[in-house]
Amino acid sequence: MAQPLSVEQLKELVQRQSNVIVTTGTGGSRIQDVDTDYQSSDRMLVANFRRLRLEPPFPWRTLWEWHGFYSQNLGTYASRRQHVGQLTRAALDALDALAVNEGVAGPAPASTSEVVRAALGDAEVLIREGRPSSAVDRVHTALHGHLRALCVAESITVPEGDPSITVLLKVLRENHPRFKETVAFSDEARRMIMSMSTALDALNTIRNHASLAHANEALLGDPEAHLAIDSARTVFRYVDAKVA
Repeated sequence: MAQPLSVEQLKELVQRQSNVIVTTGTGGSRIQDVDTDYQSSDRMLVANFRRLRLEPPFPWRTLWEWHGFYSQNLGTYASRRQHVGQLTRAALDALDALAVNEGVAGPAPASTSEVVRAALGDAEVLIREGRPSSAVDRVHTALHGHLRALCVAESITVPEGDPSITVLLKVLRENHPRFKETVAFSDEARRMIMSMSTALDALNTIRNHASLAHANEALLGDPEAHLAIDSARTVFRYVDAKVA
């Protein structure tokens, strides 16, 4: 299964793939030298674009298919660059629109478990489908798993049982060496973190009583679901940046 990528990672991959297509179609790299890597990147793009309910950016599964297309339809280097440029721009615009519609951009942790990656991927699909209340549980699962993984990676003792996100964040802040470093406006930063901890405490309640994690009669409204998701994403990005 292809690894779920963030919008920014997908934009970078689209641009790299576009460069390969143009280069092989304008007298640069030989197809046989780069086609294996191209096909690998293509599979990643196709899987992620379909996961986001978007059309894959380029219709050629191999560079030999691209060769056959431009040989019959695009007789000049300029026309090939123009055609690929149009496809690239359309794909980047679609990803930009997706990022705007989703609010705070989804996190892309550098190193975490497949369970966390899968949960993030599920959440992005649900949000894309207009079902943010259904995505709350998946975002909660992703953040919970990621915080626990960061603690384990630093040999930080995690409370027994199933500690909440709030508890895991507290343990991480108090024991991870990067959180002990002196920073400017440390008091203000601590207050912001404490405020976010309060938001995460509310997320625990929402996940248990107003999401599809359990058989709840009433679900969170869409605006409030987006608020809960964006709060979790903000903490996700802050923690990842802090421990990097």
